Amino acid sequence: MITTVKTKEYLRKQALEIRKNLALSGKLDLISSEIVSKISACREFEVSQNIAFYYPIKNEINLLALLKQRDKNFYFPRCIGSKMEFAKYEKNSLEVGKFGIMEPKNKAIEPKEIDFLLVPALAANSKGYRLGWGKGYYDRFICQNELKAKKAIVIPSYNLTDEFIQDDFDEKSDMIITEKAIYRI
Repeated sequence: MITTVKTKEYLRKQALEIRKNLALSGKLDLISSEIVSKISACREFEVSQNIAFYYPIKNEINLLALLKQRDKNFYFPRCIGSKMEFAKYEKNSLEVGKFGIMEPKNKAIEPKEIDFLLVPALAANSKGYRLGWGKGYYDRFICQNELKAKKAIVIPSYNLTDEFIQDDFDEKSDMIITEKAIYRI
C-alpha cells in the first residue's frame, strides 16, 4: 500500500472544508449526537467521575449534551499564555476567553484529577495522533502533566486519515471516537 503524506497545513484546510460541508448538509448535528451516544455508553466514560472536554467552535463535534449527565463533573479548558488548564463547568460559569472560545471562570482542577479527556481535532491518524490547530495547547498539557486520564480524540469518521506523520512533540491518545466506532489504540 502506498500512502501519500501531505503537509499538516494542507490537511488542516481539507479537514475544515469537510467539517464545513458536514455542517451545511446538516450531518454534523447527527454525527455529534451519535458520538455523544458512543461516549455515554463507553466504559471509560461510565467509570469516570471527572471528564474534561472542550467548548465546540468552527464546526467541531458538539459534546455539550454530555452536560446532562448529573453524576459527573465536567471541565472545560482555559488558555493562559501558552498554557492550558481545565476548570469546572457550572451553569453560567463560562465567559469568552482567548481565541473567542467560551472558558470557565472557576478555579482550575489539578490535572491528575481528570479521569477522561476528550480532545478535539481537525484530523487523526490510526496510530492515535491528532492534527489540531497547530498551537500545541493539548500536546503541551498532556506532556507537562502526569495524567491518569484516558485520552480520546473526538472526530467525524470523514477526518480519519493516515496522510500525515506525527511530529516528535505530538502526544498519542488512547482512543479515537467517531460516529461509526470507538478505536482503542
